[in-house]
Amino acid sequence: MLHPVFKSANRKIKALTHWSLLVSVVLFFSTPSYSAEPLPPKQVRFLGLEVAKLTQKQVRQQLWQIGGFKFSRSSLQQHNIDKFFTQTRLEDSYSVTFYYNDLGEVTRFRRLYRPYSARRDNNGQLLNTQRVASELSKELGPALIQRKGWGGFHPYLSYSWQDDEVAIRIDRVGEHPLGDVFIEYRIKKHDPYAVKDEQNPNTLPSYIRNAT
Repeated sequence: MLHPVFKSANRKIKALTHWSLLVSVVLFFSTPSYSAEPLPPKQVRFLGLEVAKLTQKQVRQQLWQIGGFKFSRSSLQQHNIDKFFTQTRLEDSYSVTFYYNDLGEVTRFRRLYRPYSARRDNNGQLLNTQRVASELSKELGPALIQRKGWGGFHPYLSYSWQDDEVAIRIDRVGEHPLGDVFIEYRIKKHDPYAVKDEQNPNTLPSYIRNAT
């Protein structure tokens, strides 16, 4: 028969072993699993469209056909911006804003997240950049991480991926620790200042065409 001291020590060892296994399980499931072959940013798709080749026509047609978005009236008079509010698509987000050049090419677009997820699996916690990056890392692999913060606020992490055609960034609005989280895609090969042939009068409004 074991001495009481040895019995107590045996129980502590079993408890520590059980706790170690539990911690190992928690760490295993909380670490993002990367795909065997990370996807290059230029091959990423968004709402069924290939990001690297996006055009204004493709965006408007696709979002109209799949439904679930409401076109913002504030962008009706701006031919270089389309803003769509989410309704039944991307319910964890406020909006998606696309920026075009004069050729109708998408130069960048931004998905702005809500502070709280529409799903009930985050226990009411505020959304942070880490959670968004964790999901994207499963597809794109490890990200370049930058620590940001100012004004005495607790710092946060910004994540980015890029190749020769597309740059992807997860950050906060205004680079402020309390700003809403967003993910932005920038198509490098689409020059934001590219314009159509000046000989085509339809590219200019009347007050410019008639100027002397």
